[in-house]
Amino acid sequence: MCSAESNQCLHFFAPMNIKRLLEFFWKGWNPHCPIIHYPTFEPVTAPVPLLVIMTLLGAAVSPHSRDLEMGRQWFDRAEHIAFQELAGYQKRNLSNSKKLAFEVAKPTALQAAFFASCLQNFEGDAEAKKRVRRHKYSLLVDVAREIGFDQANHRSNQLWSSDEFNWKQYAAKEELIRTLTYIFLVDSSFVIFNNSPSRFLLQELRYSLLSPPACFQARNSQECYQELQRWCPRGSAYAKITLCEAVELLRNNLLDDVACSEFMQLDCLNLFSILSALVLWVFRQDNSLFSIPGFETHVRNVLHTWSLFWSARSDEYLDLTDKENFKAWGRNGFFKHADEYRQFTLGLLQLRVTQQQRLELSGRRSSANIISLPKCDETSMDQVNELLNRLQGMYI
Repeated sequence: MCSAESNQCLHFFAPMNIKRLLEFFWKGWNPHCPIIHYPTFEPVTAPVPLLVIMTLLGAAVSPHSRDLEMGRQWFDRAEHIAFQELAGYQKRNLSNSKKLAFEVAKPTALQAAFFASCLQNFEGDAEAKKRVRRHKYSLLVDVAREIGFDQANHRSNQLWSSDEFNWKQYAAKEELIRTLTYIFLVDSSFVIFNNSPSRFLLQELRYSLLSPPACFQARNSQECYQELQRWCPRGSAYAKITLCEAVELLRNNLLDDVACSEFMQLDCLNLFSILSALVLWVFRQDNSLFSIPGFETHVRNVLHTWSLFWSARSDEYLDLTDKENFKAWGRNGFFKHADEYRQFTLGLLQLRVTQQQRLELSGRRSSANIISLPKCDETSMDQVNELLNRLQGMYI
């Protein structure tokens, strides 16, 4: 690094600038990706790779275009540092699974690499987007899998006893659950928007549902414990159900009255996670299944059931966009529009019906695909934009 670059680096990552850009991170990025526990986060003690990436994300969402211009030159270096740290973490900590199972620490290396992937995917150049999606993201998934999805749950922690409740331990475990959830969610977005193959199997998503926002955003241990008692009593869906189990209950129509009542208490982000898994399930079905009488109707019924829970979601009040009505870092992000995923899937089902009818009229016996994108793993989103245009005005 030449002296000019060194001076630019010192200026951009000066303490006061980091503090300023972190404010933009919390206000502009965190609502869309709430995986860092704000009440216990300390910039002074945060690992350098994570702090660097959070600062760059703050620049990316800053209302001042100059911040992004100044920060962009550090994207590739920050990505390298973050994944270098992740590789080191993998080597140091994942060789002893017994130790890992009882170790409760914030997954900062995983978070830094995940944030670096998001930064490059949204603001990097075409080569960086491709590199992250095709190569670097696989390492993220590998590390997540080695940690063990079944380790990301609160079942082994005593959340229901005030004498045994450990706020920092809760925060660390919840950060792990949220980080693994978002690694899955971004992977599912690659499937939907880039027509990439998924790296996940639905049956391995054995991590807990996320704690409700009121619990994760609580300002101190006592407030967090009280919110957990309110929202996650022993035996509730929040306390006992994994994402995989929630999807199976919906997919197989196994919801009884008690389960339905509990699902109606779920928040936006949990419902968005469930829907993302359901959409992946639909995309993965062999075309022959859609020729089975009732299968498409079953899919539509599953999506309709999800929509009932969505209409009753517990945190709709966080959808407020007026920052004066709610602290900016805690408001709901893009996932408040999750119902658009459901409508997109219904549109694809209807488009397939239309294509199938045309094939039959032409005398061809081949079946139409559930998603008809000609290019696989495409970096640009041109073909999915064209698909969305085709769905405009379609009756679903």
